[in-house]
Amino acid sequence: MEMNLVSTEAVAGGRAYFRSKRIFYHNALDANSSGWCFTVRGGLVYGPFDTQGFAERMLAGLIAKFKRSGDTGGR
Repeated sequence: MEMNLVSTEAVAGGRAYFRSKRIFYHNALDANSSGWCFTVRGGLVYGPFDTQGFAERMLAGLIAKFKRSGDTGGR
């Protein structure tokens, strides 16, 4: 099962960036490697996490950390 989540992030000038499939379920052959994951700019994948909610909270925390440090992700 793969989530097709779409979110927007408002930026200066009224533009919005759309992100889809940022959080997804990875079903690996090895059961220990299966779980909820998320991607960030640059193609890095974080996870697996036991639940979708925990993956969402980890992503939100990582975004907050990037914002606090001034990391714009190459924008």
